Amino acid sequence: MNLEDIQPALTGDTSIPDFGSALSAYAEPLRTHSAWKWNCVPRLLILAVCMWSLALAWIELNIASPDSTAMCAVVVAKAIWVGAGILAILAKRYWRGIFAFLCCASVLAVGPALPSALAISKPIFMVLLTECVLKTLCLISLLSRRFARQARN
Repeated sequence: MNLEDIQPALTGDTSIPDFGSALSAYAEPLRTHSAWKWNCVPRLLILAVCMWSLALAWIELNIASPDSTAMCAVVVAKAIWVGAGILAILAKRYWRGIFAFLCCASVLAVGPALPSALAISKPIFMVLLTECVLKTLCLISLLSRRFARQARN
């Protein structure tokens, strides 16, 4: 007994269904508009900056003495970074500007110290360089998105 003998008895239809039209929706990209790829870049970079900030918190908390105000300053600074990042990811336009300002201020504060960090320690230099590159890329993506939106209007 083969499939051709069983199929008419089960369905009463001997035609083979055309799955091509049903599967074509899955074969095409979800969005044919190419700009959607770039809409997620600022959000991913904001998330990367927040994750990097939290990763550095462990190093900074180990450096801070346990009974000093430095530990409180580290916790408050990381809360501001992560809070502003979460609000910026949630498409709050005002907070994207604040997050861009924080990135700019951080790069302007840490960037000039990179040569002296290289002279002191290469691991510290690499950590600071990674932080500057992430924040600079995030700042560029946020500003380019803002200028692209203004150009369309």
